[in-house]
Amino acid sequence: MGVPAIGSMVFMNFFRVTAIPMVFRMGGLFSTALDRNDTWDTQLDWAEIGESIKQKWIARGGILDDLADNPFMALYESNMWAHCEEIFQYDARDPKHLASLEPMFIEFSVAAIEKCMEPLSATDARLRKIVSPLMGHYNEWQKKVSALVDANRAADTGMYCDEVDFDFSKVEPELKAKLDRLVEKFKWSEDGPPS
Repeated sequence: MGVPAIGSMVFMNFFRVTAIPMVFRMGGLFSTALDRNDTWDTQLDWAEIGESIKQKWIARGGILDDLADNPFMALYESNMWAHCEEIFQYDARDPKHLASLEPMFIEFSVAAIEKCMEPLSATDARLRKIVSPLMGHYNEWQKKVSALVDANRAADTGMYCDEVDFDFSKVEPELKAKLDRLVEKFKWSEDGPPS
């Protein structure tokens, strides 16, 4: 597949093995930023975008320093389809880290939208409100189905059709303006997709 010898990857593999207890044992916390699963080249691009976003937040002291190079990537279907999660770790006891999470989430989401990809964390009610108009207003249909099937809202609709606003007060104004431009550019009208 044109991949060079794996010897140079051994060191990073040791890092990855050490990262697992830091993440999954008690007290270890992480989050991940995803774009749409797609071809391998798009996922390599996503890893580079994620690294640059993480470097900025590491430099600010907003997340733990993992050298900004810690994507989880996988190939599927005979290498025709790929997945990339840009993993970042944080200390839940550090108020600065906790304050960084939502602005980082917004920044990763804007980066995915800019690539014409929906972030795979669209189950988040904040993100769903933004991406639904960019994807044929799918959530309007989901809310209608939910109202027919579960009129009394016995099920928790938070994961599949509720919508809430992001707290943009912690986001750089330029990033918010960029998001507004992207939403305006890509949102669907009553007649269909943007031209």
